[in-house]
Amino acid sequence: MTTWNVDDEFRELLEEFLDGQLDESARQRLRNRLHDDADAQQLYLELCEAHAALTWEHGMILTDAAPKPAASASPSPSSSRRLRVTSAVGMLVATLLIVLAWPGPENREPPLTKGEIVATLTNRIDAVLTRGQTAWSDNKLRIGEYNLERGLMEFELESGVTVIVEAPSLLEFRSEDYLVLHSGRLSANVPPEGVGFTVETPEAEVVDFGTEFSVEASAGKSEVHVFAGLVSVRPKAADGGDIAESVELRTAQAVRIAETNSQPAGIDLATDRFIRSIKETEWVYPKLVRRWKPVAYYRMAIQTLGLACTSGEEPFDYLPEYAGEVLKGTGQKPPYAPGRIGMALRIGEQSLGRGGMIPTAPPLPGDAFSIAVWVRLASRPVGAIVVTDFDGAACGRYSLQLDPVAGHLQAVVRTEGESLVEVVEPDELSLNEWHHVVLVCDGQSLTMFRNGRVVASTPCGQMAPACDEACWIGTASGGRNLWDGLIDELAFFDRALTNKQVKVLYDAVEDLPVGNP
Repeated sequence: MTTWNVDDEFRELLEEFLDGQLDESARQRLRNRLHDDADAQQLYLELCEAHAALTWEHGMILTDAAPKPAASASPSPSSSRRLRVTSAVGMLVATLLIVLAWPGPENREPPLTKGEIVATLTNRIDAVLTRGQTAWSDNKLRIGEYNLERGLMEFELESGVTVIVEAPSLLEFRSEDYLVLHSGRLSANVPPEGVGFTVETPEAEVVDFGTEFSVEASAGKSEVHVFAGLVSVRPKAADGGDIAESVELRTAQAVRIAETNSQPAGIDLATDRFIRSIKETEWVYPKLVRRWKPVAYYRMAIQTLGLACTSGEEPFDYLPEYAGEVLKGTGQKPPYAPGRIGMALRIGEQSLGRGGMIPTAPPLPGDAFSIAVWVRLASRPVGAIVVTDFDGAACGRYSLQLDPVAGHLQAVVRTEGESLVEVVEPDELSLNEWHHVVLVCDGQSLTMFRNGRVVASTPCGQMAPACDEACWIGTASGGRNLWDGLIDELAFFDRALTNKQVKVLYDAVEDLPVGNP
């Protein structure tokens, strides 16, 4: 058992915290300690982790939210409310920590003055934000209700909590550490000094204890997904009465609460649904792609300039000559989504994204080239395009798509003799899973790889000369043959990758992000 050495003041603050007796002055002193004292932060997090380990020792316990004492201890009801923070009873303290610390109406700090600034907008991406009927352009967010009609926004609260909100969302700031998500989707990253940050939805209250989590409120239900750390979820009674008992979630756990039934139901963690960062993490995979010097590389990162392109040369600067634009429609979801690596371009799936177009496509030699990409399908629309430069029947040299008959993965190349050579994978591309696809033409054969292995190959000569400068991603020219799902990490090479290189690329994605602890 870990021995925690804490000073008397911090011990007293935690004792009052556990007893629910913190007044406003003491609560602020505790927050200051968590903000400035690394040892205090570590102790607090260890207590939370110990609690989580006990609560979830045998799986997700959702039907019994009441804290249970350790097997070796049998405290009376009165003594369990007065547990002291010592190493000997540290595990029991952790067990009670969240339940006793929940900020009830008598302990929660009063709302700030109406109109007072509570957060700062740090990023807007294609965002249309309104307050009432008026567009909101100020980077300072004040108490009140906001409607994110389009795009994404990121803001930071005074406590250091960072929140990303996806459109369409309706949210309301009640104070600097309390907001209401009436509808929509958000992700929060909460440092130790932000402990106690609360998100209310129509079906539940979510109180954070130093973690990364996401919340979605839609169609009469709320979901809470915990990606790291610990949160406490208190459902609202189905009849609109008092808030029911809370349940605790730790890393990789999620629940759904429906308005017709306040009992939380365990669900799978949705790692590919929420946008949790608008910054591209530097993974091993993109470093490897760049090391092999692609002609052009589309990371599908979130940004407002369209499709940003990087090369394989240091320092991997933006290449305007190969830039593209994201084609948009009238869907509800943004054209960005969590990808296989970082972010991805979302097409279909009720999305604004309708593919992308590169007016000046990266040049590919006729004798040897390679195209590598990650794809994910929600459905199998026959003929759906991954990437192509075909513009009508008479122009174009390559296409990676679903075949027009069965929806299997297909590659088509136009050769010097104007004949079309194609390969089709015999197996269906499974839905809602990421697949690494590489198309290689070496002047003698056309080979398709999926997830590191050859799935189809046929003899093929050199490609025909280029006849058009444009190419399309996730769509054919004219907005036809839309992909339905995600496309990520599209790279063009002016040479044929070897079988070993393709396998190394596929295996590289399993590595941790560069610099990730």
